[in-house]
Amino acid sequence: MDIYDQSMFYQAAKDLALWFEVAAPGNKAALWSDRTARVRRNADKWLWQKDKGFYRVHIHAGPWQHDLDESSIFAMGGNAQAMISGLAGGPGEGKRRRIIEQAMLRQKEFGVSTISGSLLPPYPKDFFRHPALDEPYEYQNGGQWDWFGGRLVLAMFESGFSREAREKLIEIGRKDIVNGGLFEWDMKDGAGRGSDFYSGSAGSLARALIEGYLGVGISGLHLEISPRLGLDNARVHVHLPAAGRFVAYDYRVDDKARKLRLEISCDNEWGPTISILDPWAPLRLERGSDAPPGMEVRVNGDKVLFRVERVGRDEYVRLDASTTRFKKGIVEVRILPKK
Repeated sequence: MDIYDQSMFYQAAKDLALWFEVAAPGNKAALWSDRTARVRRNADKWLWQKDKGFYRVHIHAGPWQHDLDESSIFAMGGNAQAMISGLAGGPGEGKRRRIIEQAMLRQKEFGVSTISGSLLPPYPKDFFRHPALDEPYEYQNGGQWDWFGGRLVLAMFESGFSREAREKLIEIGRKDIVNGGLFEWDMKDGAGRGSDFYSGSAGSLARALIEGYLGVGISGLHLEISPRLGLDNARVHVHLPAAGRFVAYDYRVDDKARKLRLEISCDNEWGPTISILDPWAPLRLERGSDAPPGMEVRVNGDKVLFRVERVGRDEYVRLDASTTRFKKGIVEVRILPKK
């Protein structure tokens, strides 16, 4: 019974509960909500390792055992999916922080070229009989998988580790550029193996880029724009033809003048929910902070109310929903000079 399957079941059951709630109120929604809660409780009981800060790869349901202590093996894919699905709790919660810190520590400790190492440490030589993974760092026995690594990077962005997530996304991008393709998996040093046009890698990295770094989230009638660009500039246009949805924005930051400008165009009648990563917030590990002194936010030229929210190590400028009811608008954030 492994953490990846628990996380996938948790996500599926949660989505099914929502489907029943919307499509057939009172018909099995409560049943599936109860199952999600039960799976989370049992995963915490049997798989979460408080002393190590991550979920163990699996436990054996039957009597079969072996001599290898698997509790020290960090299964990056399952732990990443636990964060994406919500099994590990919401953004900024303690489990997420500890999993992310373990992932970064393991990459450094075992000398893997990116954050995408699948099992660290890998199982020893000849533990598996199959020739595809009888060596450490081969295939799913410690090989790099951007299919999983992209999910981890997305979880890092969503959990308040945007600076670190950006660095890890760039590492993966550089590896893939050198390889000349999005491979199914890579060796410890980053050399590509398997299919060189693996759609799983492409889709996972696209989510990390679009939903994580660029901060575009389209779900039903809801639109969220949360640029995590910091001091980077970007022009974005996301179009979902099948749903007839789109959003575009132009993000420009002037670090010297301490101001940023976000010009938005979208199709949402109620306007987007907007929160912007504060590029000038200092890196703070403790929770809680007040709004930066002298910060001002304007929407279409008018000064508006806002609040500062902390998620993990990140600080966001979040606008009140009443100020963002537009299909086209300009948001400006600046730090006023001291008098």
